[in-house]
Amino acid sequence: MDADIVILAGGNSSRMASNRPKFLLEIANKPMISHIIEKYKLLNFKNIHVVTPPKYSSETVLSNVHVVVQQIANGNANALLLTLHYLQCDYTIVQYADMPLITTKEISNLFNNKYNDLTFIAGILPNDLLSKPYGRVFLDENNHFDKLVEYRDLTIAQRNQSLFNTGFYMFKTDVLREYINDIPYHTGANERYITDILEILKNNNKKIEVIVSDNYQNFQGVNTPEELAVVDNIMKNRLYNNKYYKVS
Repeated sequence: MDADIVILAGGNSSRMASNRPKFLLEIANKPMISHIIEKYKLLNFKNIHVVTPPKYSSETVLSNVHVVVQQIANGNANALLLTLHYLQCDYTIVQYADMPLITTKEISNLFNNKYNDLTFIAGILPNDLLSKPYGRVFLDENNHFDKLVEYRDLTIAQRNQSLFNTGFYMFKTDVLREYINDIPYHTGANERYITDILEILKNNNKKIEVIVSDNYQNFQGVNTPEELAVVDNIMKNRLYNNKYYKVS
């Protein structure tokens, strides 16, 4: 398939009771990022870029992808910015390295919705998981993208919104090149975040498509030891039931 893939693997494991970065923590007996890379390889994506801190750039699991080193941890938008020189395709898919349950079906669904300036997937949180600290996605009366609100900025009422940002995007590469430097630094953090580009693109009348997925599990992130255990169990069950590589 003809798209560049960018996997952002800069997150640390400060909440994971581990001195290893999250992307190297094991899910079903191998580093979680290897599950993600395998999915893209199965779909014949050739240009796979992984952004990682220098300390982990020579890990064996990254030997069959292109590694981009982020010397300074100054936000995921800056991590994505580092890949621009290497992008070769008309479209660029971006995801985080702590989402190992992503499936080939979800990847194909995103890729097949090309011809937008930005396409991204919003998941539906089950009612018992509305307290999960995900940014929420709001649509207008025509079901078009309206806004994304980070969890820390949500009102009490907005936290009942079940549509959340999965962090799974596909950009038209030329649009990404044009607008990524417009993302501002956050005061006091000296970091820039990819989520801020959504408002920028909307304000510049770019075409944004939101795909709604009702499979929360496929986009479940790993941020705590408890979530690691849950995802590990789900992956082992998928492997056992031989559903891991199914597209349908």
